[in-house]
Amino acid sequence: MTREEIFAHLEDYSDNWVIDNPIPSIFGWPAFRNKFFPQYNGFVWPDSMSKFTFFDDWNGQYDPQHGDFPRLSVPYLDTDWQVPSEMACFTFHTDAQTLLSTSNRPFPVQVWGQVFVFDCPENEVLSCSVFVHYLWRSEGEYRSDSSFVTVFNDTDLGDPVNDYHGFLPHHSTYFAYNSDDVDTEWANEPPLMFIDVLDYPNQIIYNPWNQGYEDRWATSTLMPYFTQADTLMPPGTRAGKAPNEFYNYMTGTWRDGTPLTVGGTGYNPGNTALPTDFAFPGYPDAPNTWTELNAQNPPRNRSSLLNFETGESRPKYLNHFTLQYTYMPWELGTLTERIKHWEAEEEYLFDRMNCCIDFVDPIPPIGCEFSFPFRPKPEPWTVFPNPAKDVVKVWHPDIYLREMLLFDAFGRRAGVGEYRDQYSEISVQNLPSGIYFLLIEDEKGEKKTVK
Repeated sequence: MTREEIFAHLEDYSDNWVIDNPIPSIFGWPAFRNKFFPQYNGFVWPDSMSKFTFFDDWNGQYDPQHGDFPRLSVPYLDTDWQVPSEMACFTFHTDAQTLLSTSNRPFPVQVWGQVFVFDCPENEVLSCSVFVHYLWRSEGEYRSDSSFVTVFNDTDLGDPVNDYHGFLPHHSTYFAYNSDDVDTEWANEPPLMFIDVLDYPNQIIYNPWNQGYEDRWATSTLMPYFTQADTLMPPGTRAGKAPNEFYNYMTGTWRDGTPLTVGGTGYNPGNTALPTDFAFPGYPDAPNTWTELNAQNPPRNRSSLLNFETGESRPKYLNHFTLQYTYMPWELGTLTERIKHWEAEEEYLFDRMNCCIDFVDPIPPIGCEFSFPFRPKPEPWTVFPNPAKDVVKVWHPDIYLREMLLFDAFGRRAGVGEYRDQYSEISVQNLPSGIYFLLIEDEKGEKKTVK
Protein backbone atom coordinates (compact mmCIF):
# COMPACT_ATOMS: atom_id res chain seq x y z
CA MET A 1 0.00 0.00 0.00
CA THR A 2 1.22 3.49 -0.77
CA ARG A 3 0.67 6.92 0.72
CA GLU A 4 -0.68 8.04 -2.65
CA GLU A 5 -3.40 5.38 -2.40
CA ILE A 6 -4.34 6.56 1.09
CA PHE A 7 -4.46 10.18 -0.06
CA ALA A 8 -6.63 9.20 -3.04
CA HIS A 9 -8.91 7.31 -0.64
CA LEU A 10 -9.25 10.39 1.60
CA GLU A 11 -9.88 12.69 -1.35
CA ASP A 12 -12.53 10.31 -2.64
CA TYR A 13 -14.27 10.25 0.74
CA SER A 14 -14.05 13.92 1.65
CA ASP A 15 -15.55 15.33 -1.54
CA ASN A 16 -18.99 13.89 -0.80
CA TRP A 17 -18.39 11.60 2.24
CA VAL A 18 -18.88 8.55 0.04
CA ILE A 19 -16.24 6.20 -1.40
CA ASP A 20 -16.88 6.13 -5.14
CA ASN A 21 -13.73 4.23 -6.17
CA PRO A 22 -12.67 1.57 -3.62
CA ILE A 23 -8.92 0.89 -3.55
CA PRO A 24 -8.25 -2.86 -3.07
CA SER A 25 -5.20 -2.49 -0.82
CA ILE A 26 -7.21 -0.29 1.58
CA PHE A 27 -10.45 -2.26 1.48
CA GLY A 28 -8.52 -5.52 1.87
CA TRP A 29 -6.46 -4.39 4.90
CA PRO A 30 -6.49 -7.06 7.70
CA ALA A 31 -7.93 -4.77 10.37
CA PHE A 32 -10.50 -5.38 13.09
CA ARG A 33 -13.96 -6.28 11.74
CA ASN A 34 -13.20 -5.37 8.16
CA LYS A 35 -16.26 -6.80 6.42
CA PHE A 36 -14.65 -6.23 3.02
CA PHE A 37 -11.62 -8.44 3.71
CA PRO A 38 -13.06 -11.71 2.27
CA GLN A 39 -14.21 -9.89 -0.87
CA TYR A 40 -10.72 -8.60 -1.64
CA ASN A 41 -8.61 -11.49 -0.36
CA GLY A 42 -10.72 -14.61 -0.86
CA PHE A 43 -10.68 -15.83 2.74
CA VAL A 44 -11.91 -14.77 6.17
CA TRP A 45 -9.67 -12.84 8.57
CA PRO A 46 -10.54 -13.60 12.23
CA ASP A 47 -10.89 -10.67 14.61
CA SER A 48 -8.44 -12.33 17.02
CA MET A 49 -5.73 -11.85 14.37
CA SER A 50 -6.52 -8.20 13.70
CA LYS A 51 -3.51 -6.41 15.21
CA PHE A 52 -2.90 -3.95 12.37
CA THR A 53 -4.03 -0.46 13.36
CA PHE A 54 -5.92 2.19 11.43
CA PHE A 55 -7.36 5.70 11.65
CA ASP A 56 -11.07 5.24 12.29
CA ASP A 57 -14.28 7.16 12.84
CA TRP A 58 -14.27 6.32 16.56
CA ASN A 59 -16.50 3.28 16.38
CA GLY A 60 -13.60 0.90 17.00
CA GLN A 61 -13.90 -1.12 13.80
CA TYR A 62 -12.37 -0.78 10.36
CA ASP A 63 -14.85 0.84 7.96
CA PRO A 64 -12.97 1.90 4.81
CA GLN A 65 -16.25 2.83 3.13
CA HIS A 66 -16.59 5.49 5.83
CA GLY A 67 -13.10 6.92 5.39
CA ASP A 68 -11.03 4.66 7.64
CA PHE A 69 -7.53 3.89 6.38
CA PRO A 70 -4.49 1.88 7.52
CA ARG A 71 -1.61 3.27 9.52
CA LEU A 72 1.46 1.97 11.30
CA SER A 73 1.23 0.14 14.62
CA VAL A 74 4.50 1.67 15.87
CA PRO A 75 3.66 3.31 19.23
CA TYR A 76 6.39 5.96 19.48
CA LEU A 77 6.01 7.49 16.00
CA ASP A 78 4.44 10.91 15.79
CA THR A 79 1.07 10.94 14.00
CA ASP A 80 2.41 12.48 10.79
CA TRP A 81 4.87 9.59 10.44
CA GLN A 82 2.25 6.85 10.77
CA VAL A 83 1.45 6.93 7.05
CA PRO A 84 4.73 6.08 5.27
CA SER A 85 5.40 6.23 1.54
CA GLU A 86 4.86 2.48 1.29
CA MET A 87 3.94 -0.23 3.76
CA ALA A 88 3.07 -3.90 3.77
CA CYS A 89 1.96 -6.33 6.45
CA PHE A 90 2.59 -10.02 7.06
CA THR A 91 1.92 -12.72 9.63
CA PHE A 92 3.41 -16.09 10.48
CA HIS A 93 3.20 -18.57 13.32
CA THR A 94 4.75 -21.70 14.74
CA ASP A 95 2.45 -24.63 15.30
CA ALA A 96 2.35 -26.86 18.35
CA GLN A 97 5.01 -29.22 16.98
CA THR A 98 7.60 -27.01 15.30
CA LEU A 99 8.84 -25.00 18.28
CA LEU A 100 9.32 -26.76 21.59
CA SER A 101 10.41 -25.40 24.94
CA THR A 102 13.37 -26.84 26.83
CA SER A 103 10.87 -29.02 28.74
CA ASN A 104 9.67 -30.38 25.36
CA ARG A 105 6.28 -28.72 25.66
CA PRO A 106 4.75 -26.97 22.65
CA PHE A 107 5.50 -23.24 22.39
CA PRO A 108 3.24 -21.83 19.66
CA VAL A 109 3.87 -18.18 18.78
CA GLN A 110 1.92 -15.83 16.52
CA VAL A 111 3.80 -12.96 14.82
CA TRP A 112 2.52 -9.84 13.07
CA GLY A 113 4.82 -7.58 11.07
CA GLN A 114 4.73 -4.31 9.16
CA VAL A 115 7.41 -3.27 6.68
CA PHE A 116 7.54 0.39 5.67
CA VAL A 117 9.69 2.98 3.92
CA PHE A 118 9.75 6.75 3.49
CA ASP A 119 10.54 8.24 0.09
CA CYS A 120 12.60 11.24 1.11
CA PRO A 121 15.69 11.80 -1.07
CA GLU A 122 16.58 14.92 0.92
CA ASN A 123 17.39 12.77 3.95
CA GLU A 124 20.23 10.35 3.30
CA VAL A 125 19.49 7.85 6.06
CA LEU A 126 15.73 7.87 5.62
CA SER A 127 15.89 7.33 1.86
CA CYS A 128 18.21 4.33 2.33
CA SER A 129 16.25 2.62 5.13
CA VAL A 130 13.66 -0.12 5.44
CA PHE A 131 11.78 -0.39 8.74
CA VAL A 132 10.23 -3.53 10.20
CA HIS A 133 7.88 -3.50 13.20
CA TYR A 134 7.11 -6.82 14.91
CA LEU A 135 4.36 -7.87 17.29
CA TRP A 136 4.32 -11.36 18.74
CA ARG A 137 2.24 -13.29 21.21
CA SER A 138 2.66 -16.64 22.91
CA GLU A 139 -0.36 -18.80 22.15
CA GLY A 140 0.58 -21.49 24.69
CA GLU A 141 -1.36 -22.19 27.85
CA TYR A 142 1.51 -22.02 30.31
CA ARG A 143 4.27 -19.66 31.37
CA SER A 144 7.92 -20.23 30.58
CA ASP A 145 10.49 -18.90 33.02
CA SER A 146 12.71 -17.40 30.30
CA SER A 147 12.46 -16.51 26.63
CA PHE A 148 14.68 -14.99 23.96
CA VAL A 149 14.01 -13.23 20.67
CA THR A 150 16.69 -13.23 18.00
CA VAL A 151 17.23 -11.33 14.75
CA PHE A 152 19.21 -13.33 12.20
CA ASN A 153 21.65 -11.28 10.12
CA ASP A 154 23.32 -12.58 6.97
CA THR A 155 24.57 -9.36 5.43
CA ASP A 156 26.39 -9.89 2.16
CA LEU A 157 27.99 -6.67 0.96
CA GLY A 158 28.94 -7.77 -2.53
CA ASP A 159 31.32 -10.68 -2.07
CA PRO A 160 29.90 -12.58 0.96
CA VAL A 161 33.27 -13.99 2.09
CA ASN A 162 34.93 -10.71 3.04
CA ASP A 163 32.37 -9.07 5.34
CA TYR A 164 33.17 -8.14 8.92
CA HIS A 165 30.66 -7.60 11.71
CA GLY A 166 30.52 -4.94 14.41
CA PHE A 167 28.33 -3.69 17.23
CA LEU A 168 27.64 -0.28 18.78
CA PRO A 169 26.51 -1.03 22.36
CA HIS A 170 25.38 2.54 23.08
CA HIS A 171 22.94 2.28 20.15
CA SER A 172 22.29 -1.48 20.27
CA THR A 173 23.18 -1.40 16.59
CA TYR A 174 24.64 -4.17 14.47
CA PHE A 175 26.67 -3.14 11.42
CA ALA A 176 28.58 -4.85 8.63
CA TYR A 177 31.51 -3.63 6.56
CA ASN A 178 34.03 -5.07 4.13
CA SER A 179 37.33 -6.34 5.42
CA ASP A 180 39.01 -4.34 2.64
CA ASP A 181 38.12 -1.97 -0.20
CA VAL A 182 38.51 -4.65 -2.86
CA ASP A 183 35.06 -5.62 -4.06
CA THR A 184 34.20 -5.94 -7.75
CA GLU A 185 30.48 -5.96 -6.94
CA TRP A 186 30.74 -2.37 -5.64
CA ALA A 187 33.55 -1.13 -7.91
CA ASN A 188 35.85 -1.13 -4.88
CA GLU A 189 33.54 1.28 -3.05
CA PRO A 190 31.76 -1.03 -0.59
CA PRO A 191 28.90 0.43 1.47
CA LEU A 192 28.05 -0.02 5.15
CA MET A 193 24.99 -1.82 6.49
CA PHE A 194 23.29 -0.99 9.80
CA ILE A 195 20.50 -2.67 11.74
CA ASP A 196 19.36 -0.32 14.47
CA VAL A 197 16.91 -1.17 17.26
CA LEU A 198 14.46 1.73 17.43
CA ASP A 199 11.95 0.21 19.82
CA TYR A 200 13.16 -2.44 22.26
CA PRO A 201 11.08 -5.47 23.25
CA ASN A 202 9.85 -5.71 26.81
CA GLN A 203 11.59 -7.95 29.31
CA ILE A 204 9.34 -9.39 32.01
CA ILE A 205 11.33 -9.95 35.19
CA TYR A 206 10.59 -10.55 38.85
CA ASN A 207 11.39 -7.65 41.16
CA PRO A 208 12.10 -8.98 44.68
CA TRP A 209 11.74 -5.50 46.21
CA ASN A 210 8.06 -5.16 45.38
CA GLN A 211 7.54 -8.93 45.06
CA GLY A 212 6.01 -8.68 41.64
CA TYR A 213 6.75 -8.78 37.92
CA GLU A 214 7.52 -5.67 35.88
CA ASP A 215 8.32 -4.75 32.28
CA ARG A 216 11.70 -3.35 31.30
CA TRP A 217 13.47 -2.76 28.02
CA ALA A 218 15.32 -5.87 26.96
CA THR A 219 19.04 -5.43 26.35
CA SER A 220 20.62 -6.79 23.19
CA THR A 221 23.74 -8.86 22.54
CA LEU A 222 25.58 -9.82 19.35
CA MET A 223 26.67 -13.40 18.65
CA PRO A 224 28.56 -14.26 15.42
CA TYR A 225 29.04 -17.63 13.76
CA PHE A 226 30.19 -19.18 10.48
CA THR A 227 28.34 -21.29 7.91
CA GLN A 228 27.87 -24.99 8.41
CA ALA A 229 29.78 -25.72 5.20
CA ASP A 230 32.91 -23.83 6.31
CA THR A 231 35.08 -26.79 7.29
CA LEU A 232 38.14 -24.56 7.79
CA MET A 233 36.58 -23.10 10.95
CA PRO A 234 36.20 -25.06 14.20
CA PRO A 235 32.94 -27.06 14.43
CA GLY A 236 31.98 -25.12 17.56
CA THR A 237 31.78 -21.89 15.55
CA ARG A 238 29.54 -23.09 12.73
CA ALA A 239 25.78 -22.73 12.35
CA GLY A 240 23.71 -24.84 14.71
CA LYS A 241 21.59 -27.85 13.82
CA ALA A 242 20.10 -29.17 17.06
CA PRO A 243 17.72 -27.17 19.30
CA ASN A 244 20.27 -26.95 22.13
CA GLU A 245 22.82 -25.49 19.68
CA PHE A 246 20.40 -22.76 18.63
CA TYR A 247 19.69 -22.12 22.28
CA ASN A 248 23.41 -21.71 22.97
CA TYR A 249 23.77 -19.11 20.22
CA MET A 250 20.67 -17.23 21.37
CA THR A 251 21.92 -17.06 24.94
CA GLY A 252 25.40 -15.80 24.08
CA THR A 253 27.62 -18.87 23.82
CA TRP A 254 29.03 -20.75 20.87
CA ARG A 255 27.45 -23.84 19.36
CA ASP A 256 29.33 -26.17 21.72
CA GLY A 257 28.66 -24.01 24.80
CA THR A 258 32.03 -22.23 24.82
CA PRO A 259 31.58 -18.68 26.15
CA LEU A 260 32.08 -15.70 23.87
CA THR A 261 35.31 -14.03 25.02
CA VAL A 262 37.37 -11.07 23.85
CA GLY A 263 39.99 -11.74 21.17
CA GLY A 264 40.17 -13.06 17.62
CA THR A 265 36.82 -14.38 16.42
CA GLY A 266 35.54 -14.60 20.01
CA TYR A 267 35.91 -18.39 20.07
CA ASN A 268 38.68 -19.11 22.54
CA PRO A 269 38.25 -22.52 24.21
CA GLY A 270 40.12 -22.74 27.50
CA ASN A 271 40.23 -18.96 27.89
CA THR A 272 39.66 -18.11 31.55
CA ALA A 273 38.59 -14.54 30.81
CA LEU A 274 35.11 -13.45 31.77
CA PRO A 275 32.51 -13.96 29.01
CA THR A 276 31.36 -10.90 27.08
CA ASP A 277 27.91 -10.10 25.73
CA PHE A 278 29.04 -8.14 22.69
CA ALA A 279 31.13 -9.38 19.81
CA PHE A 280 33.33 -6.72 18.18
CA PRO A 281 32.04 -3.60 20.00
CA GLY A 282 33.10 -0.15 18.91
CA TYR A 283 34.49 1.52 15.81
CA PRO A 284 36.38 -0.96 13.57
CA ASP A 285 39.62 1.02 13.20
CA ALA A 286 39.70 2.50 16.72
CA PRO A 287 42.98 1.67 18.54
CA ASN A 288 43.02 -0.83 21.40
CA THR A 289 39.54 -2.06 20.50
CA TRP A 290 38.48 -5.66 19.89
CA THR A 291 37.11 -5.55 16.34
CA GLU A 292 37.34 -7.92 13.42
CA LEU A 293 39.49 -5.45 11.51
CA ASN A 294 41.97 -4.99 14.35
CA ALA A 295 42.04 -8.74 15.00
CA GLN A 296 42.57 -9.41 11.27
CA ASN A 297 40.09 -12.28 11.38
CA PRO A 298 40.14 -14.60 8.37
CA PRO A 299 37.76 -13.65 5.54
CA ARG A 300 34.78 -15.96 5.71
CA ASN A 301 31.05 -16.06 4.99
CA ARG A 302 29.70 -15.27 8.43
CA SER A 303 26.33 -14.54 10.04
CA SER A 304 25.31 -13.14 13.39
CA LEU A 305 22.43 -13.05 15.83
CA LEU A 306 21.11 -9.94 17.53
CA ASN A 307 19.68 -11.42 20.74
CA PHE A 308 17.19 -10.07 23.26
CA GLU A 309 16.38 -11.74 26.58
CA THR A 310 12.67 -11.09 27.02
CA GLY A 311 12.33 -12.84 30.37
CA GLU A 312 9.24 -14.72 31.40
CA SER A 313 6.89 -15.63 28.57
CA ARG A 314 3.22 -15.31 29.45
CA PRO A 315 0.25 -16.67 27.52
CA LYS A 316 -1.37 -14.02 25.29
CA TYR A 317 1.20 -11.35 26.26
CA LEU A 318 1.79 -9.05 23.27
CA ASN A 319 5.41 -7.93 22.84
CA HIS A 320 6.96 -5.77 20.13
CA PHE A 321 10.06 -4.16 18.70
CA THR A 322 11.12 -2.13 15.67
CA LEU A 323 14.20 -2.47 13.50
CA GLN A 324 15.68 -0.08 10.95
CA TYR A 325 17.80 -1.54 8.13
CA THR A 326 19.99 1.13 6.55
CA TYR A 327 22.38 0.93 3.64
CA MET A 328 24.97 3.74 3.63
CA PRO A 329 26.79 4.26 0.32
CA TRP A 330 30.55 4.46 0.19
CA GLU A 331 32.12 7.82 0.98
CA LEU A 332 35.63 9.10 1.57
CA GLY A 333 36.87 8.76 5.12
CA THR A 334 37.88 6.21 7.70
CA LEU A 335 35.44 3.59 8.93
CA THR A 336 35.09 5.50 12.19
CA GLU A 337 34.24 8.71 10.34
CA ARG A 338 31.69 6.95 8.15
CA ILE A 339 29.99 5.28 11.12
CA LYS A 340 29.91 8.53 13.08
CA HIS A 341 28.28 10.15 10.07
CA TRP A 342 25.53 7.54 10.24
CA GLU A 343 25.17 8.05 14.01
CA ALA A 344 24.66 11.80 13.63
CA GLU A 345 22.10 11.37 10.87
CA GLU A 346 20.30 8.62 12.77
CA GLU A 347 19.99 10.63 15.99
CA TYR A 348 18.62 13.60 14.07
CA LEU A 349 16.13 11.38 12.26
CA PHE A 350 14.94 9.68 15.44
CA ASP A 351 14.32 13.05 17.09
CA ARG A 352 12.16 14.03 14.12
CA MET A 353 10.16 10.78 14.14
CA ASN A 354 9.72 10.35 17.88
CA CYS A 355 6.48 11.60 19.34
CA CYS A 356 6.39 14.35 21.92
CA ILE A 357 10.05 15.13 22.48
CA ASP A 358 10.11 17.88 25.11
CA PHE A 359 6.32 17.99 24.64
CA VAL A 360 6.77 19.71 21.28
CA ASP A 361 5.51 18.18 18.04
CA PRO A 362 8.57 17.07 16.03
CA ILE A 363 9.31 18.66 12.69
CA PRO A 364 9.92 16.39 9.67
CA PRO A 365 13.29 16.68 7.93
CA ILE A 366 13.41 19.36 5.24
CA GLY A 367 11.91 18.06 2.02
CA CYS A 368 10.01 15.23 3.76
CA GLU A 369 6.91 17.18 4.75
CA PHE A 370 3.43 16.13 3.74
CA SER A 371 -0.07 16.82 4.95
CA PHE A 372 -3.28 14.81 4.91
CA PRO A 373 -5.89 15.97 2.39
CA PHE A 374 -8.62 16.18 5.02
CA ARG A 375 -11.52 18.53 4.55
CA PRO A 376 -13.65 19.94 7.40
CA LYS A 377 -16.42 17.70 8.69
CA PRO A 378 -19.91 18.79 7.61
CA GLU A 379 -22.18 20.74 9.93
CA PRO A 380 -24.58 18.69 12.11
CA TRP A 381 -27.78 17.64 10.29
CA THR A 382 -26.02 17.88 6.92
CA VAL A 383 -27.53 15.52 4.33
CA PHE A 384 -25.11 14.25 1.71
CA PRO A 385 -24.65 13.51 -1.10
CA ASN A 386 -27.59 15.30 -2.61
CA PRO A 387 -28.52 14.18 -5.22
CA ALA A 388 -27.47 10.58 -4.50
CA LYS A 389 -27.38 7.34 -6.46
CA ASP A 390 -26.30 4.76 -3.85
CA VAL A 391 -26.74 6.02 -0.29
CA VAL A 392 -27.90 9.15 1.52
CA LYS A 393 -26.19 10.07 4.80
CA VAL A 394 -27.08 12.40 7.66
CA TRP A 395 -24.20 13.69 9.75
CA HIS A 396 -25.27 13.97 13.40
CA PRO A 397 -22.29 13.81 15.79
CA ASP A 398 -23.31 13.76 19.47
CA ILE A 399 -26.99 13.63 18.47
CA TYR A 400 -29.09 10.47 18.68
CA LEU A 401 -31.67 10.11 15.92
CA ARG A 402 -34.97 8.64 16.95
CA GLU A 403 -36.18 8.21 13.39
CA MET A 404 -34.97 8.67 9.82
CA LEU A 405 -37.47 7.97 7.04
CA LEU A 406 -37.46 8.50 3.27
CA PHE A 407 -40.69 9.26 1.38
CA ASP A 408 -41.39 9.61 -2.32
CA ALA A 409 -43.32 12.51 -3.89
CA PHE A 410 -46.65 10.74 -3.16
CA GLY A 411 -45.91 10.38 0.56
CA ARG A 412 -45.13 6.66 0.39
CA ARG A 413 -42.36 5.35 2.63
CA ALA A 414 -39.32 4.46 0.49
CA GLY A 415 -36.65 3.69 3.08
CA VAL A 416 -35.66 3.53 6.75
CA GLY A 417 -32.34 4.78 8.12
CA GLU A 418 -29.57 2.62 9.45
CA TYR A 419 -28.20 4.29 12.55
CA ARG A 420 -24.54 4.74 13.39
CA ASP A 421 -22.58 6.65 16.03
CA GLN A 422 -22.00 9.91 14.14
CA TYR A 423 -24.18 9.55 11.06
CA SER A 424 -27.05 7.52 9.68
CA GLU A 425 -27.69 6.37 6.15
CA ILE A 426 -30.42 5.10 3.83
CA SER A 427 -29.76 3.06 0.72
CA VAL A 428 -31.30 4.53 -2.44
CA GLN A 429 -29.53 2.25 -4.88
CA ASN A 430 -32.70 0.38 -5.92
CA LEU A 431 -35.05 3.38 -6.01
CA PRO A 432 -36.20 4.95 -9.28
CA SER A 433 -35.00 8.43 -10.09
CA GLY A 434 -37.19 11.20 -8.75
CA ILE A 435 -37.82 13.61 -5.90
CA TYR A 436 -37.75 12.25 -2.35
CA PHE A 437 -38.18 13.74 1.09
CA LEU A 438 -36.09 12.78 4.11
CA LEU A 439 -37.73 13.12 7.54
CA ILE A 440 -35.32 13.28 10.48
CA GLU A 441 -36.30 13.31 14.15
CA ASP A 442 -33.82 13.49 17.03
CA GLU A 443 -34.13 12.22 20.59
CA LYS A 444 -35.68 15.53 21.73
CA GLY A 445 -38.47 15.33 19.19
CA GLU A 446 -37.06 18.00 16.90
CA LYS A 447 -37.81 17.25 13.26
CA LYS A 448 -36.28 18.28 9.96
CA THR A 449 -37.36 17.57 6.40
CA VAL A 450 -34.90 17.63 3.51
CA LYS A 451 -35.79 17.45 -0.19
